[in-house]
Amino acid sequence: MKFVVKNTLNMKIALVLMTTLLFSWGCAVAPKGPKRRLFFPPPPVEPKIEWKATYTNQYSFPRSLRQRRIEAILGRSPSIGFSRPMDTASDGKGLIYVTDPDSRNVYIYDTINYKIETLDKDGTGVFTLPLGIAVGADGRIYVSDRFRKKVLVFSADRKPLFTIGGEGELEAPVGVAVDNINNKIYVTDVKRHVVNAFDREGKLLYVLGRDKDERMGFNFPVDVDVLPDGSVVIVDTMNARVHIVDSKGNYVRTFGKRGDSIDAFELIKGVAVDKEGHIYLADVGSNSIKIYDVEGRLLLTFGGTYKSMGKLAAGGFTMIAGISADSNNGIFVADQMNRSVQAFQYLDEEYLKLNPLPESYDHLKTK
Repeated sequence: MKFVVKNTLNMKIALVLMTTLLFSWGCAVAPKGPKRRLFFPPPPVEPKIEWKATYTNQYSFPRSLRQRRIEAILGRSPSIGFSRPMDTASDGKGLIYVTDPDSRNVYIYDTINYKIETLDKDGTGVFTLPLGIAVGADGRIYVSDRFRKKVLVFSADRKPLFTIGGEGELEAPVGVAVDNINNKIYVTDVKRHVVNAFDREGKLLYVLGRDKDERMGFNFPVDVDVLPDGSVVIVDTMNARVHIVDSKGNYVRTFGKRGDSIDAFELIKGVAVDKEGHIYLADVGSNSIKIYDVEGRLLLTFGGTYKSMGKLAAGGFTMIAGISADSNNGIFVADQMNRSVQAFQYLDEEYLKLNPLPESYDHLKTK
């Protein structure tokens, strides 16, 4: 009995000491050093894109010194992260939405409050095969579910509203885009090889494809996005082309060719458009992001294949999937094999005012 009492007392003392230490650690301030910034293209060339972060699980967020000390003693809690991230969307206010078909859910990364939630928070089976996602200016969330042959629509506070896709309207929906100017929703259908235009309430307006214009003979149109003027950019994956259609559904132009050169496409899987009108194309064949203007001229390529072996490289990918751009010119790229989403920033004038380039770029400043 004396042995038990002695050890119980020792345990109590240890708990008191641990609590005291944790409290003192929590009051300590972690040393801060200069954050290394990574740009594309690299110096001395004028940069256009900055890498911002890589998100994999809750440990991708900054943690206090106290949290790290607790983890060192008690161990980390199970991670909450992706199984196979497919597509991304950002509301421009700190929330990043990521579809994950293997998890049958949509992850919501809150980069302001440093937490992760899911759209189907109760696990009730809302989604079967969620693939594409888009967020409107009003905060509405649109998720394509290929198995259900629908696009599920949620309010800004994440409540289910309605579904898009009546009888026979959608067979295999994948890409989703919102036209905030003309109140339209575009959905690609890779089985019927068309792009459907719906109004904001889900009524079918017209269908883009070969029947409308022979030049729109799509072959697996995997993704779609909308230019600032309301024109539509369509990724024609198996034809290795990109089509631009105006806001009324009229053909404008096509660009792209198949190949492994820097200005050709191997297997484009995603498209995003920033507020400047730049077109970002995610090419899984080269695991790179290729940026074009609306005339189809190549502006910049960045990224490349990086086989992680348990590590992640900024700007390196293993299997690119979806890509999106938000109202702040933030760029978000899903990487299936690395189970991650990388965040980038287009260096527009507004961003550079708040985040000037480091001294190594002083040679670019006008005298």
